[in-house]
Amino acid sequence: MDGINTLELVLRLAAQEAIAAGYREITPAHLLIALSRLSDPEVAAQIDNAALRNEFEQLGIEPRRFRRRLRALLGNGGAKPPDGVIHRSPECRAVFARAQAIASQQGVQLSVTHLLHATWVSLAIGGAMRAGSESEVECPTCHAKMRPSVIGGVPHCSACGQRIAAPPAEQSPPDAIPTEL
Repeated sequence: MDGINTLELVLRLAAQEAIAAGYREITPAHLLIALSRLSDPEVAAQIDNAALRNEFEQLGIEPRRFRRRLRALLGNGGAKPPDGVIHRSPECRAVFARAQAIASQQGVQLSVTHLLHATWVSLAIGGAMRAGSESEVECPTCHAKMRPSVIGGVPHCSACGQRIAAPPAEQSPPDAIPTEL
């Protein structure tokens, strides 16, 4: 499969996760679960995911255990399944836009590894922002460990000044994901 089809598969898997967990929209955590599912043998046979498997291995993460733990942390959202489509949350759309920005900076096509990096950054920034920016995160541009600065409501790297949040969401895949997968 090419990059876009793989990204569509990630969205479909994330939609399945969100629906199964009783959420009304796809969150970055659902994307992370979906990305970890790409290492499952039945999915791995359909796509070339060596780079993604390598990312999880380098981080010392066993995808199945990670998935189970993240599902337990998310719990049940309590929402009934949406009729027809499930949308990405604003944070999820920002993750896709951030991944596109990372790929563009590297001059390559958007891939699942960009999506993984953007998801980590999103979750790290979210945690830092909730903790009053007490936590350090890694800038996807300069890779400096820093506390994000918020300029106009958008996180920026305190080291290089680059915007960490996403460019306009229209560059990312559509929000609506069919629920009948």
